[in-house]
Amino acid sequence: MSFPRPSRAETLRTVVATLDRRVDGTVPHDVPGLRDAFPDDLDLVGVLLLRWSARLTGALDRSLSRPTADRRAAVCEAWSQTAEQLPGVRRLLDDLLADPTTGDALRDMLLRARDIERRRLTEAAGLADQDRGQALETGRRLEQAARSQVRPRLADRLRSLLPA
Repeated sequence: MSFPRPSRAETLRTVVATLDRRVDGTVPHDVPGLRDAFPDDLDLVGVLLLRWSARLTGALDRSLSRPTADRRAAVCEAWSQTAEQLPGVRRLLDDLLADPTTGDALRDMLLRARDIERRRLTEAAGLADQDRGQALETGRRLEQAARSQVRPRLADRLRSLLPA
């Protein structure tokens, strides 16, 4: 008896759940149906980037829809909340970008996505009148500030208290 293969959407949900459970920065190649749904890591990471971007966009919209005197703080809050909601996805994206063995096509995609995100953070913070270089640097600083606000998950905090 054969079982139906999981859909691409189901496989993606399983991948995201696995990444967020493990938070180890590696593609979970052991997820059933992964290669049927996503033929290579470029395809999978592209979809994970879309998931991250969509979640961040929603968080930015919610954060900026409330009256605020400090748009920069609202942007940082939105980014850090998104990182807390998708910790494994964020870790994978960061680790792939930092890994010198990441292939050129994947690295190029990640770099383009990072630049687009940083410009979007700058615009959301109300600083869109900067030239491209300034906007990217401002976005980098906003991202860095947001990363410092990410609260560790309870399991990670408990794990840090246990002896190795």
